[in-house]
Amino acid sequence: ANSLFAKEVVQVLNLILLTSDETVELCHILQKSLRNPEGRHLFIALYTSWCHCSMATVSLCLLSKAYKHAYNLISVLDTHSGSRLVDLLVQADTLVALLESPAFTSLRLELLRPIGCPDLVLALYGLLMLLPQSPAFYTLQTRLSAVQTLLTLQAAAFAPMSSPPTLEKHINNSVNNAGEPITDEQFSSMLEQFHDMRARHAKEKTNRNAVQNVNINEGGSCNIDSSKPSKALDVQLNVL
Repeated sequence: ANSLFAKEVVQVLNLILLTSDETVELCHILQKSLRNPEGRHLFIALYTSWCHCSMATVSLCLLSKAYKHAYNLISVLDTHSGSRLVDLLVQADTLVALLESPAFTSLRLELLRPIGCPDLVLALYGLLMLLPQSPAFYTLQTRLSAVQTLLTLQAAAFAPMSSPPTLEKHINNSVNNAGEPITDEQFSSMLEQFHDMRARHAKEKTNRNAVQNVNINEGGSCNIDSSKPSKALDVQLNVL
């Protein structure tokens, strides 16, 4: 049950991070994590806890402009288990709504130059393909349809050039002046950490279901209202 509580807390903290006025400065620091040591350390520190919630981890990567890693996370999400898939889709729906919030204004503006941020475009399309056809799906599809138009225009504009400018070149130049970037090895290690956390949650959920089945077979009561947060989370929210 500890992992379930941790997941609920991370969901709340992620929502606070992305929507509260008090955390605006933290968001600005995270948005510079690929080229600023302070933002990089904060991103790595939060990542360990955020792994308890898949979509919170994806949103952290999108906020921190770690777009390639966000795409890799979306690509390995567990979409086979019925109950976990429903929860995942609810989280994805919330993430799409948050993408329209002020916290992701800089991300949306980057889509003005889709030819310079292919990993971001891929991550958003990955999120779109995960969603069923719902209001969240059409919201994201509408924004990405504008990206397709911009991509066509920019491809035509850069056609005479042998090597169009890319966002990656800009980031690399900035990193050279601000310390070492997060390496591919570090991102690989973080992806493995994400896998391990997903496996831990799956195992604990299986154990919880087994206990509930035993209680039912023994005539015990197993009335659980999944629509309400746990009592422990209620206490946490009151503190916040």
